[in-house]
Amino acid sequence: MRSIRHRRAPFHALAASLIALGAAFPVDAQCGVPGSGSCVVPHTGTGCSDSSCCTTVCNVDPFCCDVGWDEYCAGEAVELCGLTPPTLEVMAFGVSTTLPGNVAIGPCDLAAYNTPTGAWSIYFDGDDVGLTGKIIRAATITDAGDLVFSMDAAGTIAGLAGGPAGNAFEPYDLVRFTPTSLGDATAGA
Repeated sequence: MRSIRHRRAPFHALAASLIALGAAFPVDAQCGVPGSGSCVVPHTGTGCSDSSCCTTVCNVDPFCCDVGWDEYCAGEAVELCGLTPPTLEVMAFGVSTTLPGNVAIGPCDLAAYNTPTGAWSIYFDGDDVGLTGKIIRAATITDAGDLVFSMDAAGTIAGLAGGPAGNAFEPYDLVRFTPTSLGDATAGA
């Protein structure tokens, strides 16, 4: 069902043309609500934080304001509003390595690659939050900016709460980390 709406390319082109001519369509979502999510990143919920772009996208694709802001909505925001897509790729290496620019990354760290500039940096320093000796195997960033990651071996993390085993985790458990700062001085809970 979701893919059907994107097969209506003639409707998309017609709506985009009408908007370019100044036509407007009713939008039910709360566009421009702070914290509703970036227009260029898929997220849960409807609408996005940029009121003008949200209205433009929802006029062309009501799904974005009626059901959810998915990858199609984010792509339409880039296309219709001239917004820049995300430029930071965050990844785990699982080993100690030195990246271009003399950026040292350990097995418990996450590196960031800035696609427009080609520059590497440390995004998450696991040593700063008690992950020394552990290996991050997979990680993602939530819409709220929290990190969710898994490690390859069991262990404990001081301050870890909410899991079934207190501050302990098993291999490949998902751990959520809410940063207060990132980079060389990573902190949070």
